[in-house]
Amino acid sequence: MVCGEGSDVSGSGGADAAAGFRYQHLVTIEALLDAFDVDAGGSWRIGVDVRGQDSADYVVISSPGAAPQVAVQVKSSLPTSSTQLSRPDVISMLSTLHAEHPGSGRFEIRTNRRLTGPAQDVASALTAGLPVDGLASHVARVSTVRTDLSETSASIAERLRTRIARYRSTIHAEIAGNVTQLVVSRLRDLVDEKATAASDQYIDGAMVARILRLPGQQLAQASGGRQYGRLLGLPLGEVIGRERVTVFLDAELPGSSSGVPRIAVVTGAAGTGKSSAVSEWVKRSSERFFCAVWLAGGSEELLQAQVPTLLEQLGQPYDPAVPASQALREVLESIPYPWLLVLDGAPSVASIEGWLPSSGFGDVVITSQDSNWPASHARVCPIGAFTLTETAELVRRRLGAGNAQEQVLTEDIARLASTMGYWPLAIDMACHWIARRGGRLSTLQDYLDRVGDVDLDEEQSVPVGYTHTAVQAILLAWNDLSDTARVVLLMGLLCGGDDVPLDAVAGAVAELPEDLRRVSFDQEVVFAELSSSSLVTRFLKDSRDPEAPGRDRIAVHESLRLVADGRWEYPGIYVLVLSNALDGRARPLRDAARIQAAASYLPAGTSVLMVAAMMLDVGDQLPFAPAMHNAGDLLLLTGSAEQAAFWLTQAAGVYAERIENDPDPGMRMVEYFFVSAGRLTTALARTPHTDRIDRVVEFALGVANAHPDAVSTPMVQAALDIMAGALHVRGSSETGLLAEVRKLQVLSGLATHALPDTAFASWSIQLAEAADRALILMQNERWDEAMDSFLIAANAARDTGAMEHEIVETGIYVGVALLNSMQQRVLAQLPARWHASWQRFLDWHSSLEDLAPHQQARLAILDGAVAEPPPLEEMREALQVIEQHAGQSLSADEVSMWREQVTMLDRSRALNLPWELFSEEFLAEGNVELTRMHDGGQDVMVWLFASPTGLPGVAFFNISATVNRGHGWEDPQPRVMRVAGFPEHDPTRDALEIPAGWTVMLTGDELCLMDADETPWLTTDLREFDSAVTWRQQFRRARFVHVIYGDLGGARVEELLALPDQAAVTIHRRRRWWRGPR
Repeated sequence: MVCGEGSDVSGSGGADAAAGFRYQHLVTIEALLDAFDVDAGGSWRIGVDVRGQDSADYVVISSPGAAPQVAVQVKSSLPTSSTQLSRPDVISMLSTLHAEHPGSGRFEIRTNRRLTGPAQDVASALTAGLPVDGLASHVARVSTVRTDLSETSASIAERLRTRIARYRSTIHAEIAGNVTQLVVSRLRDLVDEKATAASDQYIDGAMVARILRLPGQQLAQASGGRQYGRLLGLPLGEVIGRERVTVFLDAELPGSSSGVPRIAVVTGAAGTGKSSAVSEWVKRSSERFFCAVWLAGGSEELLQAQVPTLLEQLGQPYDPAVPASQALREVLESIPYPWLLVLDGAPSVASIEGWLPSSGFGDVVITSQDSNWPASHARVCPIGAFTLTETAELVRRRLGAGNAQEQVLTEDIARLASTMGYWPLAIDMACHWIARRGGRLSTLQDYLDRVGDVDLDEEQSVPVGYTHTAVQAILLAWNDLSDTARVVLLMGLLCGGDDVPLDAVAGAVAELPEDLRRVSFDQEVVFAELSSSSLVTRFLKDSRDPEAPGRDRIAVHESLRLVADGRWEYPGIYVLVLSNALDGRARPLRDAARIQAAASYLPAGTSVLMVAAMMLDVGDQLPFAPAMHNAGDLLLLTGSAEQAAFWLTQAAGVYAERIENDPDPGMRMVEYFFVSAGRLTTALARTPHTDRIDRVVEFALGVANAHPDAVSTPMVQAALDIMAGALHVRGSSETGLLAEVRKLQVLSGLATHALPDTAFASWSIQLAEAADRALILMQNERWDEAMDSFLIAANAARDTGAMEHEIVETGIYVGVALLNSMQQRVLAQLPARWHASWQRFLDWHSSLEDLAPHQQARLAILDGAVAEPPPLEEMREALQVIEQHAGQSLSADEVSMWREQVTMLDRSRALNLPWELFSEEFLAEGNVELTRMHDGGQDVMVWLFASPTGLPGVAFFNISATVNRGHGWEDPQPRVMRVAGFPEHDPTRDALEIPAGWTVMLTGDELCLMDADETPWLTTDLREFDSAVTWRQQFRRARFVHVIYGDLGGARVEELLALPDQAAVTIHRRRRWWRGPR
């Protein structure tokens, strides 16, 4: 059973999608414990989502076969949802429970939704034993509505854990660590198992007792059959541990957490092996953790950019209104299994303090070059140079050196360690250099000589803490790379070095001129070379999804970044091709509403763009302006308004510079400027810098006055609309800049009255953008995510004081988009996900009260559009109400849109009416398109459709072609067509028959069906059909048309695929003049 709005994800440390908890799970488990406490060994049973009924989520029976003691329906929503239970909802649910469980002793609704005022009155009346209108008195006497608004899912879970701990104490079972949480998880798994079972969907006391008594170790190993050891973002390849780090982490993080995460910090200079040692320990200990999350912690921006993808991998919905650090903490705090968070390369305590979870069954490991970690925060393990033993172990692992010449080896290793200052990275680089030359230590002297020959430019400083020899070793490793590998490494440095997507770098290198790539580019060979050089680390974003965009990443070692600073130059084209490659991968993902995946390219993309901004004058940055705009747009969608404002300012500034310096910049340049400037005002409205909005709009007005021809274009008008909304949020006076913007809209002829005071034009930009995101998601058939986006934003808008009127306007817009996504599928069957999303929309608006008449009317049309059959009379009455508000609350275009919706449903309804109902008056109103048959002039109705066979389809039906043959009425047309060779379709065949000689030809707008003698059996004008554009596109790609003929009589169009007269008719195309005979 689909319950409410899907998973219940608490915003305050509650249940989490990564572990699979839902509100329905928690209350069902509570019912199990209630029954167990009353009679642990009794014959009671609880049935979960029992098949054959849809009303009760669980029923309690006293013994097998008995009538339910209580039938309970659970209604849940996301905590951020604005969905409410209305009075009709409550009446309907209780009545249905009674209808499906008439012998039940009690009926209950349990919900975490808010109740509307009338619904609360019903709940109070039931509690007091009073009658309720619309509910049978005998049902009302045994019905209740229980709400959980006073507590969160987290508090329900905590109550369950307390009860479990109390019971396990009485049987002397362990309760330490997260054992009680694992018991809750096992009970949840039992509920899931029974809910989906084909039979025996009941849970008894023995099943509950068996789980309550499980030993802790068995619980952790068997909980739900879940696979532990999921690694998110860990480095690939062979990593080298350090015994000091391993012993430290084993001691500090010995096992199950007590509910407060322990923090361990490994500190040391660059190149001491911190990350490698921690990575080795994580991989060795991975089976202890449900998941291990590795995040590059080099900067706040880098951390923020990694969170959206991480949330997606853990099954958590992403809300850009929630700060990334808070979202990360909450998702980890709520996972009821052991987890590990690694923050690699944290600059300081202050830089990551807000990212540390304060509770949960996990641990945190931090690596940092900063050694000043207070003891109150964490235990610290400082590491530095190798010992001789560690050096020998590394050499043996890298070179496979044996023990036959142990004494010689020891002397060589000691000489290598001493020369390299026992610095781990330099020793590792030496091993890689030797390995590429056969792996014999006899070449060690050659390596040491080469290191000594590396000439350090005295003008280039040696980084603090590094010896000259260490820098020489890094430069020798650089010099030892192939030309192409150095190009890739330079591009990695341009990307910031921390989180470099390999697919984008590979794409950029492939676009370089041949003379800059030097040799042909083999991606895997080059990346393997880099990985074996110790200069980069390769890692995956997710160890389970090989197809994830940007999954494969590299990080350039921090030591190379220090040494490279100011030492190497690169051609400017590197910056351009790299920017284009990063933008080219992020933009399609953003357009497909895969915001999290697109955001993973932001750190590298903004790093490259920053190089361009610093390297070039503003006037020379035009090739980068689209990427700057797209970066700002994506940052805005991920909730980073400050960064978004920066990049949108850059983009708008580039276009503004070109417009000011070019007397004829062209229409396109003006449009680009307005698009970026409009988006910039949206970003500024979400920052403390709202005063800058006026300056942007003032400049934009100047551009509009200087280029009046551009003002009427849709792009500029849309930007002006956005600016007006930003000014309204800022509180600008109607007589100031806002009036100037509206004046431009009126003068353009596209606005005949003041902008409506709705969410789209003024009040809540954030709410409008949530609706835009929902539209993009629906276009990609991600309806459930679209409804999440809207409902979360609607609730947030209400909490911040938005008027209910504005929220309803946005909701109507979302409903129209959802309906359009259905209508665009033509005959394709709608999946259950669409129906579930539509039901969520109906649930949302059914809880609304005190609506404006035009809002109520529009919602009525939306309801009727999906109803079967559609209530056309009620919808026409609703349309009249809408038309009364034309030019007032609604624009003429909006009224026209709703009128067209009703007209379209009228025509759709005509296709589902028995044909004998087609009166002359009905036909005269234009409800169907009519053409003429060739034999006698009978009227027919023609319908274009998308066939389930994948072909374009045309169906035509007689309306008045029946004749009385003495034995009854019959249609002569099929008999005549069959004589001409049109086949009678055999429904038992998998394929349609192709009649010899029959063709369909499209000449201009005229579609004609002809037999082998070129007799036209149907001629119709495609201009009469609303679906003609889409149908033409399918026709152009097809070789055949699915043709159906019939006189349906009293039948319905749903039956038309079963009609006997249908075939796949060959499309006849005129031969083009440039194509000779074959």
